[in-house]
Amino acid sequence: MEGEHKTAPIEISADHDDDASILAEFEMPEHRVEWTDVKGAQDVKDALKECILLPLKFPALFKGMRVPHRGILLLGAPGTGKTLLARALQTEAGRDVTCFYVHAWDLLGKYSGDPEEKLRALFSAAQSREPAIIFLDDIEVIGSDSENDQNRSACNEMLIGFSQLQNNVFVVGLTHAPWAINLALLKRFSKRLYMPLPDTDARTDILGAQLRSMDHTLTQEHLRSLSSRCAGFSGSDLVVLVRDVAMEPVRRLQAATHFKKEDVLKCLEKTKPTISQDELRKFDEFDENKY
Repeated sequence: MEGEHKTAPIEISADHDDDASILAEFEMPEHRVEWTDVKGAQDVKDALKECILLPLKFPALFKGMRVPHRGILLLGAPGTGKTLLARALQTEAGRDVTCFYVHAWDLLGKYSGDPEEKLRALFSAAQSREPAIIFLDDIEVIGSDSENDQNRSACNEMLIGFSQLQNNVFVVGLTHAPWAINLALLKRFSKRLYMPLPDTDARTDILGAQLRSMDHTLTQEHLRSLSSRCAGFSGSDLVVLVRDVAMEPVRRLQAATHFKKEDVLKCLEKTKPTISQDELRKFDEFDENKY
């Protein structure tokens, strides 16, 4: 059963310069992002509390059949807020929990060094510094069925790392292409959480949050009306829209210091969602198949 492996973690020397540099590269800087900063996705936030935060706070309760999920996969289209949610999870976990953040492209970059060595050091450090959370962003890049030797070796090293997980160490994978992940690795993520596009309420909240620091004449009713016209927009799409709107007074080359509803409507006409329906259907199909 997952979580019952007794393999001792590989020890890494704390005074080894190479190991220290590797860990310094991956240790996640603190970001004060609250749950309320992530608009919508309440089901996902509740699941993360159950899967990670509760076992961290009450480890004695999670034994036997209640062994926690060691691998959690956050999947969703680009711009839906997966990275923001990871930062909120770090904040909620507290300073007693060591958090590491790894972007797959950094591991495989031309000047990144040996990805296997880095992954080995990462998993070992997480185990020795537990409680710990490892965030692996764009995990499909190193977890794909690629014929590339470097990718394949990195994927194998991750499988080894998973096999040694025990106690309060969790791995959170972030991906916008779960179907591209090697099946053996995918199975290690026993809990998969889908980050959907924001609904009307979430879009209203995102627009309100982005406009909070700006002078404008929009009411809550206006925001909700605009939100209904932004169906299909991701969180990042809405941020781009608001930035475009903020430039309208400048474009008019007037002394205006605030914008009006008409400015938003004008920008909305030329701002389109970046995520297609075909892309969203792929997530639905992935969820239905369960792999």
